[in-house]
Amino acid sequence: MDSKKVKKAFKDSILSFQTSMPILIGVILLLGISEVVIPSSYYQNVFTGNSLLDPIIGATFGSWFAGNPITGYIIGGEFLNQGVSIVAVAAFLMAWVTVGVMQMPIEMAIMGRKFTLYRAAAAYISAIIVAILIALSVSAVT
Repeated sequence: MDSKKVKKAFKDSILSFQTSMPILIGVILLLGISEVVIPSSYYQNVFTGNSLLDPIIGATFGSWFAGNPITGYIIGGEFLNQGVSIVAVAAFLMAWVTVGVMQMPIEMAIMGRKFTLYRAAAAYISAIIVAILIALSVSAVT
């Protein structure tokens, strides 16, 4: 192993991390603010009960208010307890974990704009499709 190459790779990694850190801190702050300012009880008033519109609304909110799966499961469970449809909750959870609009600036800085936009669009559309399939499979079982 060439020690010069290892040192250069380590130095490049540190520089990349230093460049990304301000963006990462900004994204974390935005995520924290959005979770504090907008309570989870607000979402139950937004969903219409329409099985075609709810997954779009769920995926849109999940995309903007991204978070980790554990938190999403808790919020999803509360949505279900409050009468939000399974299709809306499934779309919300899928987009919550996979899209992450607020995290896009740092992803664009690291992975590139085109890749990030294609990945996010594919995740958003997939969240809607999978949510509809989940709702159909749940209704077929019950």
